[in-house]
Amino acid sequence: MVVLLATLLAILVLFYVWSRGRGRAQSVPSYFFNAVKVYALLGEEDAKVAARAASKMATSRQRTMMLDYLNKRTSELLLETAEQNAGQNPLVIVERLLQLKQEMSLQNEPTDERPPDLIPEKQWLQDHNQAYLRALGRGDPSVFVVHHPDLFSSQTTKPATAKDDEAV
Repeated sequence: MVVLLATLLAILVLFYVWSRGRGRAQSVPSYFFNAVKVYALLGEEDAKVAARAASKMATSRQRTMMLDYLNKRTSELLLETAEQNAGQNPLVIVERLLQLKQEMSLQNEPTDERPPDLIPEKQWLQDHNQAYLRALGRGDPSVFVVHHPDLFSSQTTKPATAKDDEAV
């Protein structure tokens, strides 16, 4: 009886740990999408580094999705800029997205080479923006909504999300 209870408890603990990790892994792309939006529209270096860190922590499939996002969302961000930030040069946004895409393409596979704790971008965030680092660890994309509510006003308080490996 004790062995059965211990086994059930172990299964519950494993399920809990697995489900927490799974939720965080699925929200890494959402964190990335919000970081990219902040970087593209504002040029915030912290957001750029956060996006690169998220891409390194992502699975290969998620990373491919992230690179596709950079390709597909350029025109969408240009439209948002024209509507919301009429004074901003759209070419600057395109340049930022292309630069981020190039840097991501040049970097090694996210977790194959080194453990996620040894990612240089995480150390940079530790030194410059601990809120973004904590949110990355939790897989919480809402940190960008909190820090830049004007950019996400059309979403009220909802962050961009990934659903079935597609950006929404």
